[in-house]
Amino acid sequence: MMTTKKSLLAMLLLVMATSVQAQGLKDAYKNYFKIGVAVNQRNVVDPVQTDLIKREFNSVTAENDMKPEPTEPKEGVFDWEGADNIANFCRQNGLKMRGHCLMWHSQIGKWMYEDNPTKEVFYERMRKHIHAVVNRYKDVVYCWDVVNEAMTDDANSIDPYRQSPMYKLCGDEFIAKAFQFAREADPKGLLFYNDYNECDPVKSQRIYNMVKAMKQAGVPIDGIGMQGHYNIYGPTEQAVDDAISLYKKVVKHIHVTELDIRVNTEMGGQLRFSREGVNVSDSVKQHLADQYARVFNVFRKHKDVIECVTFWNLSDRDSWLGAANYPLPFDAQYQPKLAYDVIKNMLPAKWELPKAPARRPNRNMQRPPFNPQFAFRPIEGVKDDFKPSTKNQPGQPYPQVNSQGYVRFRIEAPDAKDVTVSLGLGGRGGTKLHKTYDGSWVGTTEGPMDEGFHYYHLTVDGGTLTDIVLHSTYPEHEIEKEKAVVCDEIESYNDSPSELIFDEFENILFAGHPLGHNILGTKEQVMGYSSADARRFTTEHYRPDNMIFFAYGDIDFPRLVRLLEKNYTPSSLSPTPSTIHSVPFTLNPPPTTPIIRRLHTHQTHVIVGHRAYSIHDERRMPLYLLNNMLGGPGMNARLNLSLRERNALVSPW
Repeated sequence: MMTTKKSLLAMLLLVMATSVQAQGLKDAYKNYFKIGVAVNQRNVVDPVQTDLIKREFNSVTAENDMKPEPTEPKEGVFDWEGADNIANFCRQNGLKMRGHCLMWHSQIGKWMYEDNPTKEVFYERMRKHIHAVVNRYKDVVYCWDVVNEAMTDDANSIDPYRQSPMYKLCGDEFIAKAFQFAREADPKGLLFYNDYNECDPVKSQRIYNMVKAMKQAGVPIDGIGMQGHYNIYGPTEQAVDDAISLYKKVVKHIHVTELDIRVNTEMGGQLRFSREGVNVSDSVKQHLADQYARVFNVFRKHKDVIECVTFWNLSDRDSWLGAANYPLPFDAQYQPKLAYDVIKNMLPAKWELPKAPARRPNRNMQRPPFNPQFAFRPIEGVKDDFKPSTKNQPGQPYPQVNSQGYVRFRIEAPDAKDVTVSLGLGGRGGTKLHKTYDGSWVGTTEGPMDEGFHYYHLTVDGGTLTDIVLHSTYPEHEIEKEKAVVCDEIESYNDSPSELIFDEFENILFAGHPLGHNILGTKEQVMGYSSADARRFTTEHYRPDNMIFFAYGDIDFPRLVRLLEKNYTPSSLSPTPSTIHSVPFTLNPPPTTPIIRRLHTHQTHVIVGHRAYSIHDERRMPLYLLNNMLGGPGMNARLNLSLRERNALVSPW
């Protein structure tokens, strides 16, 4: 009898031990939140993988098979096979699903927008798609990622929204409509906005602002999805905590939807990334485990709002990041890592958060090519028939004008935070540009403009820059204005020669001439100039050996040299760096030597074709006319040259 009791006790202990051993992450976290996993087709048919899913997880996401393009590649033509396979696996095993995702710029059927539909047509297409997907799977789906990644990653962008085709067509209204259609189809399911880099302080504030504004307008957003594409160097626990604390002010439901942690320095949900990984040493494994320990510590702290944490893929073998990035708790052989034990047993991090190594520029990574269809937002009532202005230089695509006279600009100012274009000689009006996906700044005027608009000023981060390149296009009406100015100066000279004021650069150009020497020519000469004369003059004299640069103000000579090397390139027929370096400080330079002078006034001047000023015949271009048409004078040295240095030149395209 005693033996029998001992045997039964041993068997009971064995069963209990086996039961405890069989417990997975979902069991360890049953008092906190669901533990989910994103799966592919292979995961739900291979016995080893299905057993792993059933043991460890109690929420499932279809990694790709429920996205817009896979489910409806052509309008009205649905492909349900992949999504059905995953949904049926969940139904058969009592697993609930997160529906991912109903609207996403990256995997949306282009048929929805590529024929430039009206908003109404686009919304009807979107409504039909959302209703079809939601109605098919709402029996097994308990929440939906309705809109995915609608906010920009550009911290300097004035517009907080990603410049997606949907946004360009509809503005942020497409977000509201998507949630409206999802609620129509599923009155009970939780509806989420989902995004990455969600712990970045700028982007998290933008997400919060958007969700708050939408909810105040009655849009049925129930929760925020924090994707959680992190790395072993960040974010910090504080950054994750701050983001969750911010989001819980506006929603009651927060899910971590796509968690993985890379062992390199990359982070976020961008589709361009390195698959090379790093050498996974024991210390790297510990850093991975520690970062999982940190983020799960924060997740547990906020169990009042965090209802599910989903890993983005079952194992490293399945990861969209590639096995070399070592991002998940299970390795490529579906075996648990050190990180798994740390997560399951809720262990603290052993080491401090490591400092990320200095990034080396990835010269293979290039910005996507500029496409005006994506860069410029449609404007109601403005025709999309823009063409390069007839006043542009040959081969110069921007500015562009449409048949109604509206103007589009594209400006390259890579490090600027704010760019405004002011039109005309006096800087009339102002068009605030926004930074688009390729790094350039674009915008359209609010109304029709005179086609001489290309004479403009740029206000970059508060400082005004006079563009030098575009002003050499010589619109006829601008030349006529300048003729009148020069003729007034000639009259002033004729009335009182001693009162004609000479600038310092005139004294240098015409050293030895008495004050009041007329360098403007006669009225007859001035009135005879035309656009063709101006272009011919530029072609003849606008070259490196015939230019003078003056820096007025408190900019030291070495810095000025650096600015000129960077901003006045040989491609614009300006002095080469070697020419600049050889320039001496001299008041009376040889006539063919470009010079740089530092004088105590407030401007920077670029004088082109200086030898021509001493030619008193029909080839001579009046000084003021040349300067104004080439945009040579007129940049505040202390502010604007520093802007040019920081921005690596603000260049028109």
